[in-house]
Amino acid sequence: MFKKIFLSIVFAALCSVLIYGAINRTSAKTESDGGRGDNLDRERVSEIETDRDGQTADDATTVIEWRTLKATVDSITETEMVLHTASGGDVLVEGRPWSYAVEMGFTAEVGDVINVSGYDEDDEFKIGVLDNITSGQQMEIRSSDGSPMWAGRGGGK
Repeated sequence: MFKKIFLSIVFAALCSVLIYGAINRTSAKTESDGGRGDNLDRERVSEIETDRDGQTADDATTVIEWRTLKATVDSITETEMVLHTASGGDVLVEGRPWSYAVEMGFTAEVGDVINVSGYDEDDEFKIGVLDNITSGQQMEIRSSDGSPMWAGRGGGK
């Protein structure tokens, strides 16, 4: 009997502490946002302001500057294609852009001349279009706004 009374008192005390903590936290949050009750952190506000295409209002006004490089296929495997540009640099086509191109039927051989169109983002050249001049085959990897064609809204099949 004494054990039941003791456990009931401990349980009631625990519940009281939890309720007090919840009330205290709620009042502190309400005070910090001026009583509006909409205290959202900056990341959450940023997520909410992001539109359907994954662009924030600032990103939507950014203009992507596309450029085209003329290159020759140096090597090609199932996982990558290495292109050597006329200016002496190399462009590596790998990862999802390359696997998407292969899935869509893009082919090239060592020595083929390829025009590669794309843009620079985060110190990386993002490939948008592969145009095999030798075979006449063209493959769009990204839409004109930079969305990948393999993504749900990119327009890929």
